[in-house]
Amino acid sequence: MGDRFYSRIGNEITELSEEKYMDESELQELIAGKPELIIPKDENYKLLLISREMGIPDQLQGGNRWSIDHFFVGDDGIPTFVEVKQSSDSRIYREVVAQMLDYVSNSAKYLTEEMLIENLSKRLESKNISPKIKMKDFLCNKDVQLFWKKIIENLRDDSGEVRLVFVADKIPPELKTIIEFLEYRFYGIFVYGVEVKKYSENHYSTRFTRFFDELNSEKPSKSIRWNENSFLRWSDR
Repeated sequence: MGDRFYSRIGNEITELSEEKYMDESELQELIAGKPELIIPKDENYKLLLISREMGIPDQLQGGNRWSIDHFFVGDDGIPTFVEVKQSSDSRIYREVVAQMLDYVSNSAKYLTEEMLIENLSKRLESKNISPKIKMKDFLCNKDVQLFWKKIIENLRDDSGEVRLVFVADKIPPELKTIIEFLEYRFYGIFVYGVEVKKYSENHYSTRFTRFFDELNSEKPSKSIRWNENSFLRWSDR
């Protein structure tokens, strides 16, 4: 049976009906303005949007070949790549995963601290926001230079960590399976999906797809080697 949602104002209770997004850009704007929607409630970090449609090169000192829907950085120093698709888009599981891997692998090689700072500064200055003050508030007066260094180290180093987040109004089973496999198999890559459903009266709900949530366990400290037991554990959930 499906969930039902209600809004209460005073003594009046109104049932909320699910609505469709006008287009993909509406969902993208929602995530850009409210990144807390894509942070699991048991996670203790904040996200700062560097840029929407941020360009990613495929060679040193080259032009941008791709653009990621949203590039965030966490105050924990972890780069966070976000791709948004509507469930009606046929590219939602095969192509979106390939795109994400293109983005993160080339970012690991070619993104620089200067590029990130430039993108952030352009976005903030277009809104008449001081990048210096914004970073000070975001990091609660922690060292800004060390923060940017950690971001790049996480992108470059074998032991670095990144987040890959797939956002949609509905996560299809095919994408769910891929997300679970990637998170289970690869150490240092935190992969999850977020369903953000829209309801009447500007209400929203979120549901997360994460492999280790379903197991009620934490991600292991090293890569998993497939064997009969680990495969059955993954496939027979």
